[in-house]
Amino acid sequence: MNSSAPRPSARRLALLAAPLLLGLATFATTTPAQAAPATPAAPAAPAAPAAPAAPARANTALTVGGIDCTDDGVMPGRVNVDQFDCDAAVDGGTGSYTYTWTSIANSSLFGSTNTDDPWGQCVVGLRSSIKVTVQDSSGATAGGQAGFLCSDA
Repeated sequence: MNSSAPRPSARRLALLAAPLLLGLATFATTTPAQAAPATPAAPAAPAAPAAPAAPARANTALTVGGIDCTDDGVMPGRVNVDQFDCDAAVDGGTGSYTYTWTSIANSSLFGSTNTDDPWGQCVVGLRSSIKVTVQDSSGATAGGQAGFLCSDA
């Protein structure tokens, strides 16, 4: 078979391919550690100590807007003793709140007193008083108290 285009000899092909293959082989085996060393950089100046972060502040002051205590009726099996529950309206402050409820007069708190809605018992016909102190996650506190008539109605 006779071809009109000249064909390079195998030797000529090897001579042309050798530098290319040698370059590829060198590239594939060179690691950053084997690369030419860069000029050493000047030592970095020590970093200034970071300023302590300011505690997060609320856009508004922490307030207890109101305390509502509701008489839930006579406690089963008890004479002249009613159940009640309270709720505090808290506004402002930072993050989550911690509640501390205290009985001031003619009432006893039961269950958890560190929630926003504790419950307790009071004596029918007497005025009862409850106090709450609320603390937010930044340590700000606010408080309030409420009085209510304990009735069997």
